[in-house]
Amino acid sequence: MLVIIVITLFYLIAAGSYVVERSIVHPAFVVSMLWGTLLLAYNIIPHGLYPLSEKFYYAVTIWNVGFCFAALIPQKIRINFSHHIKGYPKEKFVKTLFPILFWLNIAYACLVIVTADGQSLYRFFNSWEDRPVIFRWFGLLPFLSIACLLCVFLFNICIKKYKIALFLLIFVFNQVMESNKMMFFNIFCVIFVGLYYKRVLSVKKILLALTIMAVIFVVISEFRPNSSISQNPSRFLAIYTLSPLPAFDKVLNSDTVAQSGTFDYFKKIGSIAGLNTTPKKVDTWVHVPVPTNVYTVMGNVYYDFGYVGLAIFALLLGLFMGIIYKGVVYDIPHFVVLYAMLFYILPMQYFADIMSLYTGLIIKILLIVYLFFARYSLKVKTRICT
Repeated sequence: MLVIIVITLFYLIAAGSYVVERSIVHPAFVVSMLWGTLLLAYNIIPHGLYPLSEKFYYAVTIWNVGFCFAALIPQKIRINFSHHIKGYPKEKFVKTLFPILFWLNIAYACLVIVTADGQSLYRFFNSWEDRPVIFRWFGLLPFLSIACLLCVFLFNICIKKYKIALFLLIFVFNQVMESNKMMFFNIFCVIFVGLYYKRVLSVKKILLALTIMAVIFVVISEFRPNSSISQNPSRFLAIYTLSPLPAFDKVLNSDTVAQSGTFDYFKKIGSIAGLNTTPKKVDTWVHVPVPTNVYTVMGNVYYDFGYVGLAIFALLLGLFMGIIYKGVVYDIPHFVVLYAMLFYILPMQYFADIMSLYTGLIIKILLIVYLFFARYSLKVKTRICT
């Protein structure tokens, strides 16, 4: 009975959000529809995972209701955004940066081919730390490339189509060699929001994109060592999507600990600064019964702060995404690009707490997008002496 009530509540929130905002990319609609669909799938699809306890449904209700409430607040108030970011992207800057990023992607592709000897980087290196230092110099290249391509696509900056096609080809090649499912999902989300903003999104395109993404996920995962995905791809996708839910349920019932702390990023900064704030290195795997080490967006927060923490952080994250979406409603190009690049945070809630796991990356994305739009003028007052 509790399951039916919670799922119905989430779908009612999604319906209410859509009626109010008339948008399928609004944070409240995305999150409520996500959790409603996940819980429905969990209780219908035969997946072989452990059943969820009542604690899970209480926790996810606190999170979902708090997030959606906070995300809807900015839509009912007027927000005055800075005039420095209200214009279109700096066309001269984009046209100058485009060829630079193109050749950097070429250089990275050559480096990958030479170093990995044709294998995926994940297969060639066990972890990011095992790669040569030169790879870290390209860490922000994918996000700079995505921001640049978004500006070109959304705001019709005049660059020859064959150059854009070559850029996309090299960029996709690099991501395939990386075998990074998270990046591919981010790219899918960027395309989804971009097409929606341009009003060229359709159900057919959504289904096609979802199919392509599912195939990519299976293929990339098959590249991983000791993979047995090819035996049952559909079951793999179901387990991959749903396994974080029972993993978080184990955190709720004190059977395990979450993977990392909520403020680990800031603790690392404090440690570098000489403060005694070194985060504990936790890499906990749990069997549900398949092994997993991801605990949904709620795992770290609940482990650190309990149910009260869930309510507070749901409100904060909902308000953060709601304010950015308000900029989209105002049709401010800066926020359109920013929302497209951060949109993946919303559907990835089923998987992990992206904000705490990748705090540094989120900050860098904010700065990258700001770089494409910020305008300042230096005014110098002079006095003429006679």
